[in-house]
Amino acid sequence: VQNRAALLYSSSVAKDVKRAIAYPGSPQVLLASVTVKARSGEDFVLISADAPNPELAARIANGYARALVTLTNEATLQRTKKALKIAKVQLGKLPARSRNAAERADLKAEIARLEQAIALPLPGTRQVDTAVPPTVPSAPKPVRNALFALVLSIVLSVSVAFGLERLDR
Repeated sequence: VQNRAALLYSSSVAKDVKRAIAYPGSPQVLLASVTVKARSGEDFVLISADAPNPELAARIANGYARALVTLTNEATLQRTKKALKIAKVQLGKLPARSRNAAERADLKAEIARLEQAIALPLPGTRQVDTAVPPTVPSAPKPVRNALFALVLSIVLSVSVAFGLERLDR
């Protein structure tokens, strides 16, 4: 899952998402606005986006989620097709009057299973929740910034007062 999440930071994925969501900026700016988190031991990826307006942030996050689903499911389909091709080659190499009929039956069953998986693919990866536009901005946070400025100004004022007292003869 962490490898899939890291794949979303590629420029080719950013270009695809830019085109899919009609993003007005460059792919590099789009890429910088996305955060993808995958915790070890979990099969979930959290995708978040920062943008000037909430609707755009939700579109970006959903675009990246769709890109992850598409990439993962296409990779699974390609692996299945490759396994089917290998199984057919192995079946073709078995002699027609093979002494091991069980091996031939197993290969035929595997081929049938792989063909069914290709014909009716089950979604291996899916988007659990769609991103919704946030109701409050994530930044700036004026109350937090004002408190930080207040604490910093008190510390500096006290430091200057002690420094002046120390230097006063």
